[in-house]
Amino acid sequence: MEILSHEYSIGTIKDSTKKTSIHVMKEFSEDEESLIARMYKLLGNRWVLIAGRLPGRTAEEIENYWTSRQTSLEDVREFSEDEAELIFRMFKLVGERWHLIAGRIPGRTAQQIEKYWTSRYSSSASSSSSSSSD
Repeated sequence: MEILSHEYSIGTIKDSTKKTSIHVMKEFSEDEESLIARMYKLLGNRWVLIAGRLPGRTAEEIENYWTSRQTSLEDVREFSEDEAELIFRMFKLVGERWHLIAGRIPGRTAQQIEKYWTSRYSSSASSSSSSSSD
């Protein structure tokens, strides 16, 4: 069972006598949250480098925390004109490689960019192709 929220991180403790795993929840402190936000602004989604600054945290824990936090916060924020232009240009260069595009836009996840692209360009592309095939 996996429980994710922006407040908790999942760790696994293995019980060698029973050959089972117990999930332990460990909250992110305010200091950790602040450091993750600052490091993300500097490094983007380089989770391994960010985890190197947070003893006892893995890159996966930090990515899960950040993604869940950003999903709840960033879904509300509209994409700026600069972000939209960059997404369009990057898409022309690398196609649907959303992680590469997200790496160039601090504070945005690959899922957010794909959702933005799909909502903005997929419907117009599919409607224009269906009307041209008539």
